[in-house]
Amino acid sequence: MRADMIKVKLSIFTLMNLLATSEELAVLQQRASLAGEVGVTASVSLAWHLRQRDGEAALAQADMAELALLADETLPAVLRQCLGARLLLLRAELRWLAADLQGASLALREADARFLAVGDDIGRGDCSWLDAAVLDDLGQGQAAMSALDEAQAAYQAGGDGLRVGQVQARQIRALAFSDLAAAAEALRRQFPAASEQALPPELGLFVAVARGLVEAMTNDLGSAIQHFMQAHTLAQGFGQARLASIMANNVADTFVRLGDFEHGLEWHERALQLARRHAWPASLGTALSKLGDVLRLLGRFDEARSFLLESEAQLACLSGSRPFSTVLNVLGLLALDCGEPAEALPRFQALEVHAQASMAADMLEFAWRGQAASYLGLGLIEEAQACANKALQQACAQGDSVGQIRALSLLAQASDGPAALAFLQQAQRLGQGIQGYATPADLHRQLAKAHAACGDYEAAYASALAAQEAHTKTHTAALERRSLALQIQHQLDSARAEAAHHRQAAAALQASIGVLESLGAIGREITASLDTQAVLAALRQHVNELLDAACFVIYLMDEPSAELAMAVGVENGQALEPDRLALNDPERVVARCARERAEIVLNLAPDGLDEVPEVWPGTLETWSLLYGPLLAGERLIGVMTIQSPQRDAYGERELAIFRALCAYGAIALDNAAAYAQAASAQRRADLALNRLKQTQDELIHHEKLASLGALVAGIAHELNTPIGNSLLVASTLRDSSLHLLRQLEAGALRRSELTQYAHSLGDSAGLLSRNIEKAAELVSSFKQLAVDQTSDQRRQFDLAKVCAEVALTLRQRVNLAGHRMEIDVPAGLQMDSYPGPLGQVISNLIINSLVHGLRERLDGVIRLSAVPAETDAGLALVCLRFSDDGVGIPAQHLERVFDPFFTTRLGQGGSGLGLHICYNIVRSMLGGNIAVSSPPGGGAAFEIVMPCVAPQRLSV
Repeated sequence: MRADMIKVKLSIFTLMNLLATSEELAVLQQRASLAGEVGVTASVSLAWHLRQRDGEAALAQADMAELALLADETLPAVLRQCLGARLLLLRAELRWLAADLQGASLALREADARFLAVGDDIGRGDCSWLDAAVLDDLGQGQAAMSALDEAQAAYQAGGDGLRVGQVQARQIRALAFSDLAAAAEALRRQFPAASEQALPPELGLFVAVARGLVEAMTNDLGSAIQHFMQAHTLAQGFGQARLASIMANNVADTFVRLGDFEHGLEWHERALQLARRHAWPASLGTALSKLGDVLRLLGRFDEARSFLLESEAQLACLSGSRPFSTVLNVLGLLALDCGEPAEALPRFQALEVHAQASMAADMLEFAWRGQAASYLGLGLIEEAQACANKALQQACAQGDSVGQIRALSLLAQASDGPAALAFLQQAQRLGQGIQGYATPADLHRQLAKAHAACGDYEAAYASALAAQEAHTKTHTAALERRSLALQIQHQLDSARAEAAHHRQAAAALQASIGVLESLGAIGREITASLDTQAVLAALRQHVNELLDAACFVIYLMDEPSAELAMAVGVENGQALEPDRLALNDPERVVARCARERAEIVLNLAPDGLDEVPEVWPGTLETWSLLYGPLLAGERLIGVMTIQSPQRDAYGERELAIFRALCAYGAIALDNAAAYAQAASAQRRADLALNRLKQTQDELIHHEKLASLGALVAGIAHELNTPIGNSLLVASTLRDSSLHLLRQLEAGALRRSELTQYAHSLGDSAGLLSRNIEKAAELVSSFKQLAVDQTSDQRRQFDLAKVCAEVALTLRQRVNLAGHRMEIDVPAGLQMDSYPGPLGQVISNLIINSLVHGLRERLDGVIRLSAVPAETDAGLALVCLRFSDDGVGIPAQHLERVFDPFFTTRLGQGGSGLGLHICYNIVRSMLGGNIAVSSPPGGGAAFEIVMPCVAPQRLSV
């Protein structure tokens, strides 16, 4: 299968299940309004699942979906074809429901071809699923079974396990009509009863149908009713109206078999009502036929004929179907019951034609038995015998022993004397060989009559007694079946009553949930605020909304004074005078509530016998009072009280609401108080942090000045040599010039002295020039270094040059301390970064080594080296390594050396900011990382890995 077809399977096939609940339908309705692939797919799926719920709505939705398919050019071609084929399959099912079987078959063939073109196995399986139903209505049972086999193969190819189970259950149902034992075995093997509860409802529906049918055909009528009812309920829930109607009829038939005609009629009427709602010929015709048959059994022949004739008219377009054969059979039986064999005969003859066309063996047997009975009624004995013999042969071919007994009974009625007796005795022997079969009273009566006709009166008497006994047993069995029916109905009524009770309980629970949800929303609103006044206002608002609170007061606990202070007090919309009371006040109920930390409910009686709390002057006289402690855990936050002028205003419901509001209020007020304390502490912390920041800035400034001082000292030392040399040359040149002038004035100047002076002058000038140039070069270098270290300007530079310049400024300090410095930085490592901050890092590391690492020894070595590197992504890096062979760093200090203000020389000139500044510069400005290590006895080493091109800094 192509990749785009796989995508279609994943995206839409799950939306096209055979069944859908009303809840799933509601979701599809929402999605169908969306644009694009999701909306179009949902629109098609919605039409598909409306097909048996509302045919007209399904067609209208299908029309809209087809327009959307045509209008949306962005849909994948495969998706468009799959959805179009699904709509065609929908129209085929609607034609089947309307009994347009030829039109349904044509649409099915076209839909199947479209599904085949796009490799949609599930769609092809659904076509075969519907084709089986069409073939059933055409009376082609074997072809229908083959179609179900094709559906199963397609579903297996498509990997849809649910559909495979559904079609297997449907195959068992179809098999039951031709091989009951095989159907029962398949049901036991594929769907064990123990696993029935675990089945998904979509599969449970079809399993319940198959199980109910097998149970009904094996006379387990009580279980059959339960499974048929289960299937009826599930079918209605999934919108399968035709199957729901069939199941209602099956429930009715089973009640009738139990002798409970009352409930049988009730369920047949329910099936008919459902069928009339949709007016599908097959459903309506079947429901009418079933109801007519029950009325026939009740002897209400006129009503039965009316329903049966209407059924025949409805099913005329389905003349090859089993329901049409059934109504022909029942019309024939009704005519016989009415003593009208001439009217019955053509019905059974027509039934024979249809049964032979559809290869319905049981219907063919019914047709020949009916014809035999009709011919007997017309006095045509030979014709009756011929038809009875055909019925006997058909029953023998089908292994239908009961059918053989009935055919033999008819042959006995068409015979005289010994021949009749022989047929009846053969029937009796057959009956004795059937397990659980009781010879009916009518057969015993026939035997008694035949024995008497042959002169064997003793045998005739015995058969007459057997007939009486059989009648009694039949009557007893009927009573037992009626009792079972009543028991089943009682169970159903109990289940309905329990369901109604559960619905009422659910409604009450829903109402409680509504109150709880309301309180939950109120609780979230109250506890969301961190302002005390806002919390008090919210409490007052919601108390007034939910409770009768003419008076509303909240006291808050003042722990230092052990008093309760009124935070809010309102009566009839007017504020109360501020109030404050001691916690140990013996007269006030508020204080008592606080002390006991328990709710107090006062519903004062009108007889005045209650101890009535004192009424404040000028306030409302109240008769119902509630007091609740506001507790946050074990801490008392305060007390809330509400009061009403109505008597008995506060019951259990009001108390529960009041209790919940007290709990929410306590939490919110406690949070607000904690927030206020935290806000105050935050303000103090912010002030302290600002002061600390100011101090840190000052220390950093001092640190920079210290670095600048070291720079100046280095500059002075390096300039001393060329300037000193220049001064020495200049003073020597001055002395030589004065000596030459004195010789010239004395007239004693010799040529050789002048020549010597000239040569000396040239050498001195050269020496002076070289020293002055050296000084100028140093000044220029120091000037750039000073600019870099006092600014954060970015530029391109050679790393070796910057390292050398920084080292030069500190070399004198290193040498004076008795140490030496080794620089191993290759030339040509070009950087686009910040040389000033980098120089400050190197300076701080050198000074850190002098102050901490090498302070207790001489001849120490400070090494600075660099090597190029790069990341896996090709980013150019530089690894700068600084180390000394000093005392090292203790292991417990390694994780803290970069912390601000951490120093081991507190009070000895160490600020604790040197390495912290290094860390911040490397991480923030240079975009690198710095790490420290100190192996035991091996000094300290700092490794800086940074990009050759520093990251851009954000402007503030």
